[in-house]
Amino acid sequence: MYDLDRALADPWVLDGQGLPTYWPLIDAETDSACWLDGDRLALAAGDIGGEPEEDGSVDEERELGQHQLGVWSCSTAKWLYRHDLPGPIGTILGCGEAVLALYGHPRLFDIRTGDLLAQWPELSLPRRQGAYGVTHTPSPVAALHPDGSRVALAVKGGIALIRVG
Repeated sequence: MYDLDRALADPWVLDGQGLPTYWPLIDAETDSACWLDGDRLALAAGDIGGEPEEDGSVDEERELGQHQLGVWSCSTAKWLYRHDLPGPIGTILGCGEAVLALYGHPRLFDIRTGDLLAQWPELSLPRRQGAYGVTHTPSPVAALHPDGSRVALAVKGGIALIRVG
């Protein structure tokens, strides 16, 4: 993250590490991330594990693991929530205190508990994992209504509208 006003005045700012002094450790490939508000960032971890510590251990207090949903606070530099989820969740879209997972079919997860709030298995979506480098599986296409109550999804044969709030 960078201060855009400073970057516009001095492009060299973009050569630095950005604003946070510490970023979360993630012991898996990040499939997706989305802002929940001005401070909280939701991250979805996929299948592929990251590099182990030098001694081969995993720091479970600090790391987001495979198939986990985490909410990172930039102001406090710590995980607010981390939850194991049943398999990959792919692309996520922030919906207030929930995220909409767009892997296979839409599923709405509570960010605080990790609970499945709703799902729409009748709506088929791509099974895309990974934020980049995947060319054989299309990205799901979705648009959140400005009031946060509905999401439009591109599905085979048209557009599906679901209520999320």
